Amino acid sequence: MSVVEREDRPLQLKTAREFALFHERLIEGIEAQLDAYERALALPDGGKQRKPERATGPYNEALRVYADNGVSFSRMLQLMVARDLAVDVETYEALLLGARWNEIPATLSQLLDSKLVNELTSSAAEDASEHVHRLWVNAMKAVVHSSTERFSSLSASVYKRDVDQLRKVFLFVDKQLSGAFPKFSFATTAQYDEVYTMRAKAAASCGLIAPVKRILDEYVEYAPSGAKGQKPVLSKKPFLAALEIFPWSLVDLLMLSREDALARAEDRDVASSPRVVEMRSMYERVMRKLTKAEKSIDEIKRTVNAVDVKLNEDELRELLKQQDMANRIVEQESRRATTLERRLDNARILKANQVLIKEYLKRGDRTVDHVLSKLLDAGYDVEHDLDVSVKLMEQYMLSARRLDKRLSQRQKHVSPHMMSRVFKEVNAVSRITQSGGFDLDDSETREKLAKFFEHAVCAAVRFWREEETDALVRQQQRLLGTEQLAQREYDQLIFQRVTNLDVRGAHSLLQEMHNFGMKPSQEAIHRIALGLLHQRNASGDISYMVNNEADEETPEEAGEEDSTAVSEAALDSELSALLNISDRDAIEKELELSGALKLDGDDDKLSAESAAVDRYLLLGSDAPVTIEDLIGFLQDWYNLYGVVPLGKTVVPVLARLLDANNFPEFRRLLQILESMEGGLTPATQIWLEKRLDQLGGKTLDDFRLKN
Repeated sequence: MSVVEREDRPLQLKTAREFALFHERLIEGIEAQLDAYERALALPDGGKQRKPERATGPYNEALRVYADNGVSFSRMLQLMVARDLAVDVETYEALLLGARWNEIPATLSQLLDSKLVNELTSSAAEDASEHVHRLWVNAMKAVVHSSTERFSSLSASVYKRDVDQLRKVFLFVDKQLSGAFPKFSFATTAQYDEVYTMRAKAAASCGLIAPVKRILDEYVEYAPSGAKGQKPVLSKKPFLAALEIFPWSLVDLLMLSREDALARAEDRDVASSPRVVEMRSMYERVMRKLTKAEKSIDEIKRTVNAVDVKLNEDELRELLKQQDMANRIVEQESRRATTLERRLDNARILKANQVLIKEYLKRGDRTVDHVLSKLLDAGYDVEHDLDVSVKLMEQYMLSARRLDKRLSQRQKHVSPHMMSRVFKEVNAVSRITQSGGFDLDDSETREKLAKFFEHAVCAAVRFWREEETDALVRQQQRLLGTEQLAQREYDQLIFQRVTNLDVRGAHSLLQEMHNFGMKPSQEAIHRIALGLLHQRNASGDISYMVNNEADEETPEEAGEEDSTAVSEAALDSELSALLNISDRDAIEKELELSGALKLDGDDDKLSAESAAVDRYLLLGSDAPVTIEDLIGFLQDWYNLYGVVPLGKTVVPVLARLLDANNFPEFRRLLQILESMEGGLTPATQIWLEKRLDQLGGKTLDDFRLKN
């Protein structure tokens, strides 16, 4: 039985409401199928309906469909209870696939308490092997899905208790299944390989380094021998799955607290940081000046208040003048000291975080090296295997997605470390390609190289490294001998340009896609449209600041000090120079990674950039500028490729037109949308009707063409 709707929009892209509606339709369809099945079995017997003798197959298939499409575990149990389902091993297979978190060990415990395990282990039939294989795979998939559903979203918070809980779930499930089916002899090598692939993948998704290593050791040790007792042929898949440990092992970075950083800041490698030393030295200079002024005030007060000291009027006036000057110094130096103390703490935390990040990344590197050494021992040429390079670059890209947005908000900047790894891998692949190690005439090889660079470019975009992104694009075009990029790369580059409010640059990329005959995505159109709207909002309100970092303070100016004092002017100059330098940039320079962020063969950078500017000016010349241009832009790409603008694209444009009382252009856009197939969605129409009603009771018919 197959009742899954194959919809145009993938499930993972659906909103929560769309997903809920899909589940309603899916459940309704499955329930109808099961009702029809039971009615077909209910045959008359002596004027009464006898109880149907049902097979478990349709019900197990229904549970599997539920599990495959994200229906909740509680709804799966509800189906079992309502239908009075007799449980067999296939039922547990489906339940394990649909279980999440603590539901996984609970389901597994019920299976292990039943007689099914003994039946499976005592049977030599191929069906028994398939069932054991499916139990292993589904249980591990449940762990992976639990991890991705909770932690993969960029907006999801990552808490230590959740990570620890999931790790306990995996360790329990892996231990119980290993104990139930010790050294199980699978019927086929493919089953054996898939079980260990999913075990490695599940352990990696929990960030468990030691279990990943142990699983690979078991895979090699228990591998079935080849024909006629030959050496086992090991698959690459478990090792490639084990490489997924890299981004997941870095999840601990998300849980580093300010207290962790401050504790690490006490160590010598942080205290000796040039930026920290420089900031502390300036802070101590200011504090000495502040302390001296405070002591002067105390001495003056003691002199004035002393009983045995007689002061004439001129002496008293001079002392009060000195006290007033000292008070101004205290006030000014206190402000400076507060600013410097805050910046010193900021520099110490940034440096401590960089040291901690470097240590965690090195730990991830050691794990990757261990996996690659195991793969090398298995007989694979790791250095010349593009599958390995593509998989590793994919992990760097995933690290960018999962880490940078979260870490940058917590004074943790992982991008320079990660981009050095990206460039190292790109340089290695480039050298092999240029030496003829890869056959560029082979379509499969070119496809893998394109995927490799696609991951690299996406990583650079996600890490907000514009210069490195351009260098990677140039390298890809040099190696593959083509200007054309992958669809996803264009989407990412358009995203990068629009983020910087460079609508013209984004449009030049869109035009480049058109020149290659590539259909742009709805997201690309959406980003350019919103980029133009934001650009128009920002055009009258752009200001430039010397230091524009949210986590750093701007320098305090010495307002009332005597500018003629040479020492004071020197201090002001040094202080301004110190504070105008970004702490983040200064500490990144200490990493000495600038040499690592250079690609082999990218020496003629200026001519490449000049050619890029020429293409930018040529292809971006007709980019939309006004709101009227934007409406034509949406219509043009629909006419060219049938790209229907999303509801989230047209609603802000319609709102802008209504706010400006630009009814002629509003009428024009409405007519364009209604001429498109699916252009005016029901949700957009409802929003429009409510908005127009607020504008004096108008309706959509007031703006439609009259016959």
